[in-house]
Amino acid sequence: MQRFVSEPLTIPRHETAYYRADLEFEELERFGASYVGLVFLDNPEAGPDTPPDPDHGYAGRFTVFGHEVCFGDVDHCHVAERVSLFDRNPEHPLTPINITLQITDALRRVETDQVAVTVLAFSTSPADTERQDILRFGRLTLVTYD
Repeated sequence: MQRFVSEPLTIPRHETAYYRADLEFEELERFGASYVGLVFLDNPEAGPDTPPDPDHGYAGRFTVFGHEVCFGDVDHCHVAERVSLFDRNPEHPLTPINITLQITDALRRVETDQVAVTVLAFSTSPADTERQDILRFGRLTLVTYD
């Protein structure tokens, strides 16, 4: 299991109550093991035995279908940059993705102006339960909508 704990994120405040809140994981890498990510708010001590319930800050889960081994020719799994904005070819299957996790109810339970996000990433392979390198992404963003 891999644990990621974010720096505190500021909770955007609006004149009216927000109707939805999302966590956005940007540029999430898929070349590696498949895994499940359990997300907790304001619980940096969350671990494999932490119950996924509101009392422990549980906000939701996401899954990533990884691609751990490349069976093609040299550079088959190399993700090349697009040459042009008008390139109509499909993206490479290993192009990093963005994942949005809706956390409205969990965020409403937070009583401060900032929130730390903890992600527990569990490999789906029984042989890799201790892997520490499966959750890789570029940026984590908290977005609310009013």
